[in-house]
Amino acid sequence: MLRANRAVAEYSQLVEGLTGEAGGSPQGTVLAGMLAARESGQVSQTEFVANLLALLDAGTQTTADFITNSVLVLLSHPDQLKLLREDPQLLGYAVQELLRFESPVQIVGRWATESFALQGKWIEQGQVVYLVLGSANRDPSWMSDPNRLD
Repeated sequence: MLRANRAVAEYSQLVEGLTGEAGGSPQGTVLAGMLAARESGQVSQTEFVANLLALLDAGTQTTADFITNSVLVLLSHPDQLKLLREDPQLLGYAVQELLRFESPVQIVGRWATESFALQGKWIEQGQVVYLVLGSANRDPSWMSDPNRLD
């Protein structure tokens, strides 16, 4: 825990130094929007750093996991790999299908911003709701053969 806390403190100092110099970030960038939210008080420094860390992780770890998963899936489905090699125009569709078939993110949590009913269950404002993407991506009610890579 001590090492983790030191790492977070060092990361926070690094971010502060970098974002202090990033005031000239081009408008419309994610960083510019995050800086504006921090400067206006919409988010605290702690929230700002946490979100930058999440963005860094989302931009690296999930991408690396997606590439690794995709290579493994394509190697285990040589017919689909052959189709993609023969027609590179299928790449956009292949990315979407690979994300569905073997997503690097299987479960995400969200906080309900208001109370509501969902399929007969009452969700209270502030309650955490977990979305099981891996299951939803294999739901036979919207896909005829969900366990098939196509």
